[in-house]
Amino acid sequence: MNLRDVARMLGLTINCITAKPVVEIESTRSLQDALTALSQREVHSIVVVDQDSLRILTTQALITLTLADLDLNTSLADLDLPRVKCIRTTTSVSDALVLLQGSHSRHLCLVGDNKQLQGIISFSNLTRALDPDFSFFEHDISVIESLSDFCQVTEHETLRSAMIKMHLAGHSSCVVNFQEGQLGIITQTDILNALNTKQSLSIPAGQFASTSLTGLSIRSSFSQALSVFQHSQHKRLLVKDEAGQFVGLLHQKELIAFLIDRWRELGLLEDARTESALQLYENEQRWKAVLEGTQQGVWDWNTVTNEVYFRQSQSQLLGCDDTDFNNHLSDWESRVHPDDASKVYARSLSTFKW
Repeated sequence: MNLRDVARMLGLTINCITAKPVVEIESTRSLQDALTALSQREVHSIVVVDQDSLRILTTQALITLTLADLDLNTSLADLDLPRVKCIRTTTSVSDALVLLQGSHSRHLCLVGDNKQLQGIISFSNLTRALDPDFSFFEHDISVIESLSDFCQVTEHETLRSAMIKMHLAGHSSCVVNFQEGQLGIITQTDILNALNTKQSLSIPAGQFASTSLTGLSIRSSFSQALSVFQHSQHKRLLVKDEAGQFVGLLHQKELIAFLIDRWRELGLLEDARTESALQLYENEQRWKAVLEGTQQGVWDWNTVTNEVYFRQSQSQLLGCDDTDFNNHLSDWESRVHPDDASKVYARSLSTFKW
């Protein structure tokens, strides 16, 4: 894959990426309700629907509130939850990457033209969608400084101790060292399940750790790391040195963040916007040629505002000039014979999907 191929990939619209289904909850519900929903649906974020906004509650925020001994019966409306960033399906992959990197919650809501939620985008979605063939990166993953930035506990330290270390470091996982030299990891999902089942936070962390881990050499390329993430479906990989010793932890979001910075240095993000604009123009010209060649008319009706956009070919088919229309449904209604109105409306409405 050359640089232009990468720019073209980044210029694609975000709807080419499979988004996760959105888990929603009303702001009148309690923190306990949110905890139960997160655990049952096995997700790390839930969108809190308020009257005039969309907010987000993440597992990381929930852990912080638990450490603060907040009553789980507290209403979500009483929490000062952050607003979730929303993007449209026409947003480019490059712009979504930048917004995701700058998002406090590390999530973006995908909305359609009708402003209805269609899905939620996270680093996991982007990791699975990106092409791992980044052969133009001359370095291996050892250049990622955050590899050595991880928190750890022994198997006998309490779950609360692991939670506190994760909270203070701003991490989403904690490495667990067992006496026999085996390594395990506690993630936010493990903590979420423990909280939902009312487990004591004084239980040793080793009882919650998963030892099913995937390792990666510190000399692995970015392409190899991304490929391992995609095939293992793990969000974190243990990084080992040439002697096979554990030296770090690589999270998929850190890999993507490094790539974003690298793309920015190479000017690929700006190239992607140019590529996206060029593709949009070419598609528009192609569409225009088809309409003119087949003499078909096209119009677009906003059923909320009753604004109607008529292409020139549509106006000509009606024997009118573009200046005869003011882009409103009433322009079209005035040209329908009163005797035909009910039949025309019925046929128009039958084309809608409710």
